[in-house]
Amino acid sequence: WAALERLAQQLGSVKAAARLSMTEVADEAGRFIGSLAAVKDELSFHSRASRSASAAAAADGGADRLVEVLEPFVNSVEPRVEALCDELKAMQAALVATHAFFAEEAKTSMEAFFSRWATFAGQLEAALAHETEGKHLEGSKRARRA
Repeated sequence: WAALERLAQQLGSVKAAARLSMTEVADEAGRFIGSLAAVKDELSFHSRASRSASAAAAADGGADRLVEVLEPFVNSVEPRVEALCDELKAMQAALVATHAFFAEEAKTSMEAFFSRWATFAGQLEAALAHETEGKHLEGSKRARRA
């Protein structure tokens, strides 16, 4: 039973993968990339505008701090978004390889494949819980008889 319990624990990540939509994850990553590109464009525009207006701002006593504040933010976020893209590519490759290796039918969708494994993992957990409960009840009956 110990081996089955370990298997059930290890299949927990498969259950999580079954709830994951790679299309949605890729779409969200695409939105991050698009948003970062938009912020970088805006930063570039304001950077050019602030250089041309710096003399007027200095004479006026006020300056636009958008570039000063946003530039460090973009510099810190850009490597994170790149890492997210790299992780997404690695995750997609791992899922495709797992599907190719374990799927009984090549035409089975990724969602259906992981759903089957999630169902199996859930049934295994239920069986183990039932067995554990049965052993507990059996031990209680013995204790009452003694």
